[in-house]
Amino acid sequence: MSSSSLTLTSDPHHPHQDYDRLKEVKQFDDSKLGVKGLLDSGLASSSSIPLIFHHPPDSQPGPISHTRPTHTHHSIPIVDFSAPKPILTDQITRAASTVGFFQITNHGIPLHVIQRTLAAVKSFNELPADIKTAHYHREMGRGVTFSTNVDLYQSKAASWRDTLQMRVSPVLPNPSDIPEVVREEVLGFLSEGLGVEEGRLKEMTCLEGRTMAAHYYPYCPRPDLTYGLTSHTDPGVVTVLVQNEVVGLQVKVGEEWVDVELVEGAVVINIGDILQIISNDEYKSVEHRVLANPLQEPRVSVAVFCNPSNRDGLFGPLPELVSQEKPARYRQFTLSDYMQRKEGKMTTSWTDSNPGRRFIGCERYGQPGACGYFNWFDPPMCDRAKVVIPGLLRSLGRHETEKTRDDAEIKRLRNMNNVLFAALVATWCLFVPCALMVWLNK
Repeated sequence: MSSSSLTLTSDPHHPHQDYDRLKEVKQFDDSKLGVKGLLDSGLASSSSIPLIFHHPPDSQPGPISHTRPTHTHHSIPIVDFSAPKPILTDQITRAASTVGFFQITNHGIPLHVIQRTLAAVKSFNELPADIKTAHYHREMGRGVTFSTNVDLYQSKAASWRDTLQMRVSPVLPNPSDIPEVVREEVLGFLSEGLGVEEGRLKEMTCLEGRTMAAHYYPYCPRPDLTYGLTSHTDPGVVTVLVQNEVVGLQVKVGEEWVDVELVEGAVVINIGDILQIISNDEYKSVEHRVLANPLQEPRVSVAVFCNPSNRDGLFGPLPELVSQEKPARYRQFTLSDYMQRKEGKMTTSWTDSNPGRRFIGCERYGQPGACGYFNWFDPPMCDRAKVVIPGLLRSLGRHETEKTRDDAEIKRLRNMNNVLFAALVATWCLFVPCALMVWLNK
C-alpha cells in the first residue's frame, strides 16, 4: 500500500462523495505499515495527509508553530526530589491537587537509562518496513502489540503516531535482579518505608498492574489537521512518562493548553482517574493531549501506566477521606467494569473533547445516569487498597485523621511515597529497557 491508495486532501472542508472511511482504515491497517511506513511510502514530500487522519474542523488544533513552547499564564510544576521532605511534600501535594501533572528531577533514574530506552523505541520504529510488519498486530492477549491507534476502528479520526505497547507486570523483580546502580536506593526505600518482611510487597496489588506504551510521532505534513494523541484522561492510578527533546505534550489547565516544558532527564508524573476517585476528588486527573509533530525529528515518549492488578476488587473513595462535611463523590465499582465503561464511552462521540471524562462524572452520587451502570455494593475497601493508597495520600501530608497511630506507623505511611516511587524506578531501570531489548531482538 502507498499513500496514493488512500484519499488525500489538504482541504479539510472538501467533500468526498466516494470516501469510505472504514474501508480505508482497514486497508491502512492491513498494510501493517503504520504511520511511519505511510510517511516513507511517499507522503513525506506531500502537503496532504489521508482523510482518515482528519479531525473534525471544530476540534482541529489549527496552525502549529515550529518554534514552541507557547507562552501561557500557567506552567507544569517541576519538583526536585532531593529537596527537604517538607518542601517536597508541599510541592507534590499542591501539584496533584491542582494541575494533576508534575515533573520530577533528581529522582535517581540514570539519564543514560532514559536515553537508551528512548533510543531503542526510535530504532525499532525506523527499522525497514518488512521487519516491522512482522510485529504489527492488535492482540494484547499476547502481551505485546505494535500498531497505529488502539481505537483506530472505533474513532472517527486517526491520530498521527505508532505505538509499541507491552505489559511489564504484575510480576515484580527479584531484588538481586535490580541493576546495582539503583539497588541500594530501592532496597533502602523498601526497608525504611514498609518496615515489614520481604514479600509483603507482592501482596499489595493495587499499583502492580503496569503497562508500557512507547509512542513514536513522526513528522506530519499537516499538523493543523490532526493530533498525535487526542485529549483524554488516563484511567489508572498514576502514569510515569519520559520523553525526548521534541515537544508536543500539552496539559489543560483551566481553559488553557499548557506545554510540558522539556527538562533533560526529568520524569513526568500525572494523576489518573482511579486516584482521583480514591482520593474523593482531592487529587485531579486532568485532560492532556499530544500535538502532531511538525518537525523532521520524531517525537518519542515512553509511558508506564500503573493500575490495580486486581480487576475484580471494589474501588471507591477511601472511608477515611469521607466525612459528613465531605461525603463520598463516587460509588464503588470494579476496575473491569470501569475500564469497559470508559472504553465504551471513548468510542461513542468524536466531537466530545474528552469522552472518557463523561464516565467518571457518571459515577458521582446524585448525577444523572449514576444508577444502573453497576450493581452497587458497599463493603469495606479491600485490605490491600487500605494499605497502599492511603499510604500514598498520607505520605503527602494529607488526611492524617487517625491521631492514635504510633510514631513508627506514621513514619511508615509518610515514607510510602518513597516506596512507590522506588517501585517506579525499578520498573524503569529493569523492565522497560530489558523488555524492549529482548523483544526487539527476537
